[in-house]
Amino acid sequence: MRGGIFVKISEQIKKQREMKHWSQQELADKLHISRQSISKWEQDVALPSFANIVAISDLFEISLDELIRGDEELMNKFKTIQKFTPVEKIVWVSLIMIVLIFAVLFVFNTNFQEMMP
Repeated sequence: MRGGIFVKISEQIKKQREMKHWSQQELADKLHISRQSISKWEQDVALPSFANIVAISDLFEISLDELIRGDEELMNKFKTIQKFTPVEKIVWVSLIMIVLIFAVLFVFNTNFQEMMP
């Protein structure tokens, strides 16, 4: 990552694990997962969950940014998790509330003309 070099998370996990002189099993034990999961991550067959990425960051004492920034596939995965922006959420909640208010008024047979001055 430093000097503009981007590293996939699979390479970063392996590099950091080897710098600590840990086997895949030792890292798996520290994360409370299977050794096969570590192997799949390092072979770029699977991606770790966000919870595991945070745990890996803590174990290796590196920032999340340093751990995942170079992995475009992982970054895209996290972007798709957030389906609505905060503004979109506000708009949708407001629309739902308006529909619910009109539904309640309709159920109670409210005369909308009487509501107007």
